[in-house]
Amino acid sequence: MKAKTGFSPSLIDSLRNGSLNDPLSLGLSVKVLSSGKLAWKYMRWLPFKRLFLRRTLGLYPHVSIAQAREAAAMLNQQIDAGVDPREIEKEKNLRESMTVNRAHVLYMTAVREGRHLKRARLCKPVTIDDKIWRYEKYIKPKIGSQIIYNITEDQLIRIIKDVQLTAKIQSNRVISEVRVFFRWASSLRGLEIGLEKDPACRLGDLQVPEYPKSRILNLDEIEWLLHSISDEAEYLRRAILLYLLTAVRRSELEYARFDELQDDVWIIPGGRTKNAKEHKIPLGPWGLKLFLAEVDMDAEWVFPSEKIAGPRKNDWSATLRRIIGKMSTVGCQNVPMFTLHDLRRTFRSNTKRVGIDYETAEAMLNHSKTGLDKVYDLYDHDNEKRSAFLAWENEILRIAKKAGIEQLLDAPRERIPSPPEGSSVKPSLDI
Repeated sequence: MKAKTGFSPSLIDSLRNGSLNDPLSLGLSVKVLSSGKLAWKYMRWLPFKRLFLRRTLGLYPHVSIAQAREAAAMLNQQIDAGVDPREIEKEKNLRESMTVNRAHVLYMTAVREGRHLKRARLCKPVTIDDKIWRYEKYIKPKIGSQIIYNITEDQLIRIIKDVQLTAKIQSNRVISEVRVFFRWASSLRGLEIGLEKDPACRLGDLQVPEYPKSRILNLDEIEWLLHSISDEAEYLRRAILLYLLTAVRRSELEYARFDELQDDVWIIPGGRTKNAKEHKIPLGPWGLKLFLAEVDMDAEWVFPSEKIAGPRKNDWSATLRRIIGKMSTVGCQNVPMFTLHDLRRTFRSNTKRVGIDYETAEAMLNHSKTGLDKVYDLYDHDNEKRSAFLAWENEILRIAKKAGIEQLLDAPRERIPSPPEGSSVKPSLDI
């Protein structure tokens, strides 16, 4: 049917079939539906897409002539500017559904691809896990379901203040992660989010002071620690003893794999170390026995999870609080709090006492060399480390034997190392 001319409420009301074009709005018409209702229709050719854009703008008279013309004018303005209205609608729908949770999924994809920072850098697996853990624990419960464009600075401040009530130092890590996340979302690297303003840009002002840590365990505390873990679950006993014997970082042992062991040398790949350099740890008889305790035909992780595929995770803060309570009972005095990293510091503070020279001790911790040594001294200290790790193992075994608990700790017979020529290692003979 040929479209009728003219356009007024009375003419629209009299329309019984066909359609009526609006002479004042390009592409706009009112059409009689099969149900007899009147609907606003919009159709216009998109030359840059080589197709027709069709839209239903609502039913008449619920949508008035003025409202329909306003909607058509907006579509015409976009098309005349060379913009496909569907792309604008898609972006609008995306913004209306872009929750913090959804944005964080995109952010973690960027993290895994090394696109989350201004200077492209791939993160280590443990760093990725830490980012996810902090988000799941501190951020997601508070704002995860909210639209990211509506997040305010006040909301982020409340999150940080809540963390500071129980974990002041951890709050600094949360601040850093929140800032990186929102900075990415508001940068060109995070265009899929397109956040116009970064609400986290001032959160750095909330960071609390951090002071160099100096906690080490004295010999009595080491003995009390050995006493206290002797009746713990095998997993915890093995883990704490290996932390003590190898002085590795928490993530290095937590993600340890059996295929990293070559003979009696545990080789931690550079992708899992702090300085990105391979770290070789010659295990003594005790350390090797602890490392291999869980091995089986399908073994992958030294400490496998009991519930899911992957390494086992543990709430070390709660575990150490319980163990420190037991140590206080054994020692009949209050034992100050310490962390797993303090066991690493305890080892380093005892190396001189058990006869390990400075260069070997630094190599045992996989510390990077500095100054000209970093350029010219490429010696790996592998031979010296073998004797030195055994000397330290003997020292811990000596303490266990003194307390009469070596069998409870599944320790082997002590073996005195023979230092290589030129080594300054002098293992303790006080057995």
